[in-house]
Amino acid sequence: MRRMLLLIAFAGLVCFLPADECTAGGALPDSLLHYSISSSGEPTLQQIFDSLGYDIDVDVDELGTQVFCALPGQNLATIIIEVAGSASQATSGWYVAGLPGTKHQLFSGSDGPGDSVTFAVSGGDSIGFYMIGNYSGTGTWYTEEWLNSDDFDHALVFSTGVPHEYIVAWEDLKDGGDEDHNDLVIKIRFANQAPVVTLPPDQNYFQCTPAQICFNVQATDANCEGDQLVLVKVSGAGTFTPVSGQTPLSASHCFTPTGDGNYQFVFKVTDEVGAVDYDTLVLTVNINEAPVCSGPANQTIFQCTPTQVSLPVGATDADNNLSGCTVVAGPGNIVGGNWVYTPSGDEVANVTVRCTDACGAYCEDNFVITFSMNEAPICSGPADQTI
Repeated sequence: MRRMLLLIAFAGLVCFLPADECTAGGALPDSLLHYSISSSGEPTLQQIFDSLGYDIDVDVDELGTQVFCALPGQNLATIIIEVAGSASQATSGWYVAGLPGTKHQLFSGSDGPGDSVTFAVSGGDSIGFYMIGNYSGTGTWYTEEWLNSDDFDHALVFSTGVPHEYIVAWEDLKDGGDEDHNDLVIKIRFANQAPVVTLPPDQNYFQCTPAQICFNVQATDANCEGDQLVLVKVSGAGTFTPVSGQTPLSASHCFTPTGDGNYQFVFKVTDEVGAVDYDTLVLTVNINEAPVCSGPANQTIFQCTPTQVSLPVGATDADNNLSGCTVVAGPGNIVGGNWVYTPSGDEVANVTVRCTDACGAYCEDNFVITFSMNEAPICSGPADQTI
């Protein structure tokens, strides 16, 4: 929900004319062209800006803005000063852009410097401002020129140089009057909405070997004007070049893990007025580990006749991605997790088994099996003899 701060400055309440022209109940002349500062005391719009410390050149800095983006929210309006002849009768407020029948009055002629009012904008996503002179020679004027009955631009709009802050300077006389635009001066400050930086959800990565990981970083700002943002990495592995520009921003960050672990990243976005937002991402990286083989111990097997043997072989794998085991040297085969072999007789089987995981990492185990076949007994008896 958007908030905006609206400061309204009327140019009047104090008579700047010579004493003989400040008669009770009399109206202030509404022309800076007729009086110098020394004679009339009425400040020009440029002098008003200069006195308030604004670096605004009235002749070149007018924006031409007629409507202002405004989301629903609470707003504050405060009268700073009034000086126009219509000051005691004038009313002012806001309306939904393009709909002059939606006027919402903020101040009446009885309001003076320091008076303030809060209000909520509703009914549209953009608004304009109006003033009603309620005084001879004036009319109802809008920031949207096409709504003015005399087709004259009664409102000039300037930026104060502060983000989301503008000045609207009014001419209250019809047909352009004296075109001094110092009769009603409005300062509008749209409350800043903090930017938002968004990182992906925390994730887990499994890698066969350390490899580059990249993720996207988004930064946005809800302000209608579209703030200039600066996106930086506060902490985390890898090098990130700050990104700046108008909302929205999008950037990619890459790094290469050095091993197993949790890798934390913190990013920050800052808008034009210094409002910030942070987001944190944790990436858990698991680098593949080779399996650990286990085979039979070296041993001697006695057999009556050559008979098939089956000895368990295998491997443990911390990553649970074991693909299988095979004999890479020596006789026999791996069947169902066992070394299977039928000797041909007395022999020594020198066997190497290799177990490989899904990443291609492997272990090897060597074992020696000595086969000893039974030999028939040799009988011994007395020699042939005659007794």
